Amino acid sequence: MSFDQKSHLKNVHENRRRETIDKIDKALTYMINTNQTINFSRVAKEANVGKSTLYTLPKVKEKIAYYRELSIQKNYKTHEFSKKDVKIQSLKRKIKKLEDENKELKLSLKKAYGNIFENSIM
Repeated sequence: MSFDQKSHLKNVHENRRRETIDKIDKALTYMINTNQTINFSRVAKEANVGKSTLYTLPKVKEKIAYYRELSIQKNYKTHEFSKKDVKIQSLKRKIKKLEDENKELKLSLKKAYGNIFENSIM
């Protein structure tokens, strides 16, 4: 009975690699489901692996890059939407202010016409 150290080390290495990929996949799934911004640093932190690990695994690297692009597009659209909302709210406030000012001016104009009318009768 001889112990084959090479095959044992290969098996250990392969098992670690699979576990690491599983941790990364779980982290990505969690981040996607919770609508978090996805990038290499955040995935590495969430999966508790090094960033260099993410870059050395080609399939993982491609997957993260893909989801990062989706995340950026989604955040950009949300950001643009919120910019529009802010602009709309600003314009609504401005319209309300102008309407109030217009009412005050109409009221003061009525008072002025009333004074002119009173002065012309007397």
